[in-house]
Amino acid sequence: MRLLLACVLAMLACADAAHADGALQRTMTPRDQQRLAGFDAARAAALAAARAGGAKDDVAALGAALAGDALGFGDGYDMGGEWRCRVMKLGRAVPLVVHGWFRCVVADDGSGWRLAKTGGSQRMSGRFYTIDDRTLVYLGALHFAAEAPLPYGRDADRDQVAVAVRAGPDRVRKELTAPTIESMVEILELQRVP
Repeated sequence: MRLLLACVLAMLACADAAHADGALQRTMTPRDQQRLAGFDAARAAALAAARAGGAKDDVAALGAALAGDALGFGDGYDMGGEWRCRVMKLGRAVPLVVHGWFRCVVADDGSGWRLAKTGGSQRMSGRFYTIDDRTLVYLGALHFAAEAPLPYGRDADRDQVAVAVRAGPDRVRKELTAPTIESMVEILELQRVP
């Protein structure tokens, strides 16, 4: 993951490398650039806390979510469709919490893939930006069930930045760095619904 993050940060430094039109660089806030830069340290601390203090079943679920080699998003891979997803919160007051499965949808809106977590009390929506064949960066925002989705950049306390990798033929893992509530790292595990 360290090499992956170094590549992401290097590509962000090049104005046109991460996205052909520079949309990621224009969109990502300086705060989220800093959160992404601190990801390796936060991830290492959160994983250590989760593995040391999490419940046995939750640690096993975390291990399964982290398993698998990163596959490419290229070669015509279509991420669109129905997914089941669950959130894993690592670090802070509780070392590890693995939530149940909810519904997520990924759709191509003509400008790229958009993710919407449509179930549960804490929801999210946002856009994926291609860094390279194996890496996406997600920019989105948290919203609660009774609220309309928020656009990225409107509320810094709700903004989310994450690195996403394809962890199997029908699995994607999105690792959110330094969320503003409840955890040091948040993992959204997605499994395609057949």
